Amino acid sequence: MTVTGSPFHCTVIESTQYFQVGSTAYIDLPSDSHRIEISDPNNHHVKYVVNNYKGEFSLTQTGTYRVHIIKDNEVIATRTLHVFDTTKIDIINAPEAVCHRPAVIGINMTKVGPGKLTAAIKVGNREVAHSVRQSPSNANMWEIVFHPTQAAPHRVTLFYNGVPKFGVLEVPVKGPGNEPWAGGLGLYQARIGKVTSFHIETLGRPGREFDVVISSPTGSAVPVRCYQTKTGKLQAEFTTREVGAHKVEVLHQGKHLSGSPFTCQAFDPDNVRIVDIPTSQGNVGEKVYFNVSTKNCGFTELEIQVTNPIHQSLAVHQTPIDDKLTQVMFQPGMAGLYQVAVTYGGVPVKGSPLALGVGPVGPTPPPRAVGRGLEAGRVGERCSFAVSSVVQPRVTVEAVEGSVEPHVLSPKPGEYVVTYTPKWVGVYDVVVMIGPNELPGSPFHPTIVDPSAVRVIGGWSQHLDDSGRIRLPAKLAFDTGNAGPGPLECTVAGRKVTGEKNGDRVRFEMSGEGMSPGEHEFEMKIAGFSLPEAPSSVVCVGDQVVLTGKGLAQAQCGEPAVFTIDGSKASSGNPEVTLQAADTNIPVPVMISLAGDKIWRATYTTTTPGNYLLSVLWAGRPVKGCPLIVEAKGGADASKVKDSAKVWSAVKSVPGSTPVEPALEN
Repeated sequence: MTVTGSPFHCTVIESTQYFQVGSTAYIDLPSDSHRIEISDPNNHHVKYVVNNYKGEFSLTQTGTYRVHIIKDNEVIATRTLHVFDTTKIDIINAPEAVCHRPAVIGINMTKVGPGKLTAAIKVGNREVAHSVRQSPSNANMWEIVFHPTQAAPHRVTLFYNGVPKFGVLEVPVKGPGNEPWAGGLGLYQARIGKVTSFHIETLGRPGREFDVVISSPTGSAVPVRCYQTKTGKLQAEFTTREVGAHKVEVLHQGKHLSGSPFTCQAFDPDNVRIVDIPTSQGNVGEKVYFNVSTKNCGFTELEIQVTNPIHQSLAVHQTPIDDKLTQVMFQPGMAGLYQVAVTYGGVPVKGSPLALGVGPVGPTPPPRAVGRGLEAGRVGERCSFAVSSVVQPRVTVEAVEGSVEPHVLSPKPGEYVVTYTPKWVGVYDVVVMIGPNELPGSPFHPTIVDPSAVRVIGGWSQHLDDSGRIRLPAKLAFDTGNAGPGPLECTVAGRKVTGEKNGDRVRFEMSGEGMSPGEHEFEMKIAGFSLPEAPSSVVCVGDQVVLTGKGLAQAQCGEPAVFTIDGSKASSGNPEVTLQAADTNIPVPVMISLAGDKIWRATYTTTTPGNYLLSVLWAGRPVKGCPLIVEAKGGADASKVKDSAKVWSAVKSVPGSTPVEPALEN
């Protein structure tokens, strides 16, 4: 049965975009059969040209442009472009402010265009709280309101849609009341090696009643020169020699003025470096990145200003990488040469301004889909992937048991994020349609598993110590029958353990062989997803090989010397024994015979007195402490060796095992 009106057609509304006046807009066209219709803010038709499947047109007026993408006389997508001009922001009122009283800056926004006004206010690199409000009586009039607490010039930067208005407004701020006060930027920041100043409003008090004391970060005194100006104020001048926080004390008759002691941050712009500058030309629409290092420069404001080929300011994003390195990013909207001005504390740094060339926009890349959600997922957990396309994709997600509803969001034009939450285990079909055609690679086949359904035979507790760690050696068996398709993987200390699969059962044997004693990382995953109840570590106590017997330490020439190798507490392996003279390296044959379960008896006979080196290997690795030194004696009668003579018993371990100290037995 067909519902009346079916099939329905839903127009795709893409994200609204903001452009500066004079920019060029680019509209992606999927094919030659697509066209666009553009109307300007006055509802007049706008002409465009097509290059590399992109419609290009200039934005010459402030206001709203509307674009319809059409195929077969049907609108398949729309775009809304808001155009603004920051040069039309008109500051009509910025009076001198007074500490602890509201300061108001009046702004006329009549000709700016659609968008949002924001601001940043700083004094000596300190952020100042403020608000932006619309006049209740005039929608085109806006006010910036802040409450200064420091008597120093406040720098006000205005932004519109994130783009800064060229130039910074400085609002002077004076102290309040009838008491003397100190003011000026020199109370808060200073460039090392340069004269810095601030003033003291004496309100008629004699200059001799005032004192200024400045201390460097190391506590040493900084010389200060004070003199009376023609206006009656006291001018204080000083020069810093070290970067860092300086203490500035301003006193009247031995008492601190309001705000004293002040903290003045001394900085050195000469050490600022612009690094990681792009070595090749980028294209329109591609983000441009570089870094600024302020190591050993002190603390002050880092300011970046980028202007495009028609001298408009651009939005700039600064991201701190660490305390001394900042990443800078901007996105060019037209081809040409961009000027990047970098200042530190208002002082241009070495290498500024920086000129970066940007080439024209490249051809539209073909639609594509990428992301983990196209390859694997887990039941009950949201999966996602991204689609790059001019138009919104149509997505279906199918499992054997039924369909799963996908959700499509567009964070910005041409990019879509698709999410879905699997309900069942199995291999899914994810179909991605762009217009009437499937995306290359579609349908995709993600493997969906349920790690919580993997069952360890007998439970985990049988393998764990009191700290919840797996004791080695250990044998683990798993049932994956309800967990879905996908390999079960075991990793110990970064090394993959090979499993033995038999139907839905998988067995892993972890011997701990070759591992040092102690705790090691442990991971169990199915299709790349961790098992939720699996422990995170194993503990290895070490393989123990025990050596005992008189033959480990001494021998009588011409008579058999014997010792025992006990490998009953060690992992799989066999012993190897070598004996050679310490001075000549002449080998002595050693006979090894099995004396019990993983217990061997070693016998050798020396013919020449002297010291010998005895080496015992287990599974190809030396027993810890080897080689041992054996002393061979000659001419003694074995019958004279008293039964009470001490017999050397040495207990050693393989590398990484728990050491057992040698012992003397009577």
